[in-house]
Amino acid sequence: MDNSTNTNPDGSSKKPVVVYHSQESLAKNDFDRPVVSSMLNNIFIVGNRIPIAILREMADDFDKLEKQITAQLPLNQATIKIEKPYWKKGQNVRDFDAVHLDIFGSLCTSMDRHCLDCIVAWGSLIEGAHNLTLRQLCDNYIGLDVDWDKVEDQSVIDRKLLNRGVYFHCKVNDVLVKGMGVKATQKSRALVLERLRRLSIMTLFMSFLKDGKPIPNRASKVNLVDRDYFPLLDMRKIKNKNNVADDTYTDLIVNVSGFYLKSLETEGHISRKRFLNTYPELNGKHSVVDYWKFMDSHKREYFHERWLSEIVLQYLDDKVTLFGINVMLKVRQIMAEVLKQRTKLKEDYSFIAKPEDNPNRRIREQDYKLYYLPKLEGN
Repeated sequence: MDNSTNTNPDGSSKKPVVVYHSQESLAKNDFDRPVVSSMLNNIFIVGNRIPIAILREMADDFDKLEKQITAQLPLNQATIKIEKPYWKKGQNVRDFDAVHLDIFGSLCTSMDRHCLDCIVAWGSLIEGAHNLTLRQLCDNYIGLDVDWDKVEDQSVIDRKLLNRGVYFHCKVNDVLVKGMGVKATQKSRALVLERLRRLSIMTLFMSFLKDGKPIPNRASKVNLVDRDYFPLLDMRKIKNKNNVADDTYTDLIVNVSGFYLKSLETEGHISRKRFLNTYPELNGKHSVVDYWKFMDSHKREYFHERWLSEIVLQYLDDKVTLFGINVMLKVRQIMAEVLKQRTKLKEDYSFIAKPEDNPNRRIREQDYKLYYLPKLEGN
């Protein structure tokens, strides 16, 4: 439902304007809007977990670790060059050619990123939520029958929501089952909250560079997700109300950075329609869904007649760090996942993969060359 009202829920004349854009209406009316960032993709570590080698390196240098814990040093750094042609001309032209990032608070993985993408794509967007308390929003605008006794921090219930960022309402089954391709178990629900916790703690200090020099007065501090996110239990969605665990939740209210959402207008590269229709079928092991996003960030012709192993290597080389990752093992794992999904490779990307002998291959297994079907048909 899309709701905008001219009166307060209590009938008073002075009222905040609140507009609830349901996920269904966004999918129908806002399907071309990008929901995945192409600029920040390389700051996320490949995989589901932080490599043990990174943790050991941090533990071995106590002086450095102390400075990282006390935010005197970043956990990681990255400089992203603006290399994509469409960032350099026309209405997309930039006054900077690189972005430098200092990462504090937490390191996040590619699956944390996918969780954020699913929230933006599968969530309902709420304009004007900052005019309301959490209780007013849920009771009067979203229509949830919340068990307020199960909200861990009771102080947030009747406090005005933040006047920054953009609030999304997510049905957990949409984010988990439809978006991330996993069953809606207690374990997977807990994992979503872990991912949100890491995303909310990670702070990016961004400076914009031109010819290697920072542009004055252009630095920004960004948290992709605010620390105020709320797991809620809607009793209408519970069949057996006598057997509900304390940590059970059915809905999420998440505040996503306004800076991040605005950046999607220029740095985004996967539309809501494509993400909703294609990516639920592209889930798999070994961060393959992140690899598919890498392919979507380039024109199809870019991959024509290229070796699959070399494309996967390029995807990995774009990441801010591969420390602690067995790169060639990861290449083989991602290749195997891509080849498992050859039907999707053909249907959703218009490529076929042919086994051929790569004279320069760096892997022991059979390599494959990708052929873009419109190119073959054009010949």
